[in-house]
Amino acid sequence: MTALGPPKLLERMSTAIVQVKSLFHKMDKNGQGVLTTAEFSNGYREYFHTSNPVTGDGDTHALWSLDSLLEQLDPEDTGQIELSEWTQLLQLEHLPALTSRCRNQGPLSSAVLTDAEIAAAKSMTSRIEHLTSLASQLDVRLMIDAEQTYFQPAIDNTVLALQERHNRGNKFTVFNTYQCYLKGADARLQNDQRRAMRRGYNFAAKVVRGAYMVSERERAADMGYPSPVHDTLEDTHACYHRAIDHCLDSMGSGSPTELMVASHNQQSVEHTLARLEELRLAPDCGVYFGQLLGMSDHLTYLLGENKYQAYKYVPYGAVNEVMPYLLRRAQENSALLGSVASETRMLKEEIGRRMAGAS
Repeated sequence: MTALGPPKLLERMSTAIVQVKSLFHKMDKNGQGVLTTAEFSNGYREYFHTSNPVTGDGDTHALWSLDSLLEQLDPEDTGQIELSEWTQLLQLEHLPALTSRCRNQGPLSSAVLTDAEIAAAKSMTSRIEHLTSLASQLDVRLMIDAEQTYFQPAIDNTVLALQERHNRGNKFTVFNTYQCYLKGADARLQNDQRRAMRRGYNFAAKVVRGAYMVSERERAADMGYPSPVHDTLEDTHACYHRAIDHCLDSMGSGSPTELMVASHNQQSVEHTLARLEELRLAPDCGVYFGQLLGMSDHLTYLLGENKYQAYKYVPYGAVNEVMPYLLRRAQENSALLGSVASETRMLKEEIGRRMAGAS
């Protein structure tokens, strides 16, 4: 996504989305993550004027009246409103109309994008929509990379909308990426999967450990907020395996789900294979494995030999542009450094085997 629009724009979009979520949490007095319609009504009256205080496009502003919001957020009259529904309904171009009703100017009002920024965001969305439509026509998968946490809310918001439009029928066109070195990554994956089930589209996830551990911790320390990264490597491993287990359990129960296990970690690959066997899921069930070309090739080849859908990921570009990417991959999975000796030994054995065969 950072190649389709200015990174600064993604950051501005993310700030606005975070404030939209923050408003929901302020209304959620008991912290359950779900609002009753009564709680939402009370919160709305606390933060917004119920009568429209502005002039202009009455139809546009009427959409964000209390009655209209309740109808849109809870169309089936369940009496409950979830955070994902709130954030997907309230798009960035809608914020000026909503904040015009604010009783007080605060962080949400300050986060509203300018007209120029909204136009740029629409252009970026148009580009990714074009690519997604083409991917759907060609029946290929499109995996949207994760970025730093201050970009990610905008990316997630965009991907959820793309999945809802394009992951229909037998299509699994759009995959979102979950960085499991982040606290709560597995819970976010589960929330997104439940949303897909509620709204009737197919869920597709790529799980990675994460690429920005050092910079995320440094930024958190500099800005004085808790680090979003797990405190230990073991916590990251556990989160990664929980995310895999949830997707596989969903597949085992018949829920339309696909999963890309993007990992060089042998234990994670073995964990996935053991769960596939336990759930009696075939190698072509919609679980994919991915490793970088030149890294953990023995895992990829062994997976392919056993009919699993294994892919080599090829970074392409000038050396000075590719090396920082590869270094982040090494930081993401420091166990790779310990496996170099064993990979070198296996390469020598394979070279010896081929030479013996040729002679």
